[in-house]
Amino acid sequence: MPVGLEEWFNNFTQMNYATLTHEQLAKIPKPLLELGIHVTCKTAEAAAVIGGLIIHPIYRFYLHKTLPDEKRTNNSSKIIRMACRKLQARVLFAGLALGPLLTVGYAKARRLTDDELRDRCYRLRFNRNQLYVDRMSIAFGFVGWYYLRWAGCVDGINIALGLTTVHNVIDKMGGSYPILADKYQHPPEGDELWKKKPVGAGIAASEKPDWWNSRTTHPPQNEQQSTTR
Repeated sequence: MPVGLEEWFNNFTQMNYATLTHEQLAKIPKPLLELGIHVTCKTAEAAAVIGGLIIHPIYRFYLHKTLPDEKRTNNSSKIIRMACRKLQARVLFAGLALGPLLTVGYAKARRLTDDELRDRCYRLRFNRNQLYVDRMSIAFGFVGWYYLRWAGCVDGINIALGLTTVHNVIDKMGGSYPILADKYQHPPEGDELWKKKPVGAGIAASEKPDWWNSRTTHPPQNEQQSTTR
């Protein structure tokens, strides 16, 4: 594991959630790399949906319609299916390659400072739904890759996205779904603070409270109440 991702790894995997502290979650030594991982997960998930659920069926229908009857055999359907699955795997490769490029390009185009990058990464570490989606996508994608290689990885990611969509709906209704969900209990006052600004918007120097630079504690209760008035 690259040095500087230990805290991110512990939070993402929840393997040592019992030892997680807010001080560890506020430590972000490599914000651009950490943000790049998140963006790559998103581009891979988008590529899986586009390649597996949109391009695959359209291309499959096209090949069946354009195949001449004299060339059609008992194996034609299998050959077409395999060609479409190879195509959806190539779309996934494109998504994986696009993630780092988008991250660097976006950071340079917006001229994001290290503090703004850390702000975004910090918010993402507390975004339960996004963490859950990424965990499930990686886990199911790996299972799909193990059995059917990259085409199966696309199937696994799409299954994971379907399950996480159901989970997020249930979660908003007050229910819970325990598989790969966060075990670390994030302080509720911190959650309320980070909801007040869009992810990655940054916080101006004049708005930063005294605890911002270290970010080792959440705002005191009286300070939080003053910000919500």
